[in-house]
Amino acid sequence: MRATVVATVIAAAAAAAHPAAADERGETKGTFGVGLIIGEPTGVCAKLYLKDDQALQFAVGSGFVEGGFQVHADYVWHPWILEERDSFTLPVYLGPGVRVFDYDKGRGGNSFFAVGVRVVGGIMFDF
Repeated sequence: MRATVVATVIAAAAAAAHPAAADERGETKGTFGVGLIIGEPTGVCAKLYLKDDQALQFAVGSGFVEGGFQVHADYVWHPWILEERDSFTLPVYLGPGVRVFDYDKGRGGNSFFAVGVRVVGGIMFDF
C-alpha cells in the first residue's frame, strides 16, 4: 500500500513538471526540483514553482521514532533573497501547509491516522 502511494505521488509530481524557461539573461531556471528529506521523517521531496516567488512543495516519507508514513504539502512564498551569486541563491521562504500521518505505533503503541496544519519557514540553498 505505501509503495503504491509513494509511486503515485512521484508520478504525479513528475507529470506536473514544466520545462525550464529562459530568464532575462538567457539562462534557464528549472521550475521543478526533487530532493531528499533526512531526519524525522526521511523520504523524497519535490518543489514546483508557480511564479518566481511562489511555489508548492511536497514530501513523502517514513518515520522512525513513531513509525509510520507521512505526506505533507505547503504553499510557500519567497519574500526576500539573503544572498545572490552566480553559483547560488539564498531565498527565505514561508507559508501554510497540511500534513497527513499514518502511524504504525503511535502513543501507547496504537496505530492511528492524523491530519494537521503546518506553518513552514526557512532558508533554501538554491544552486
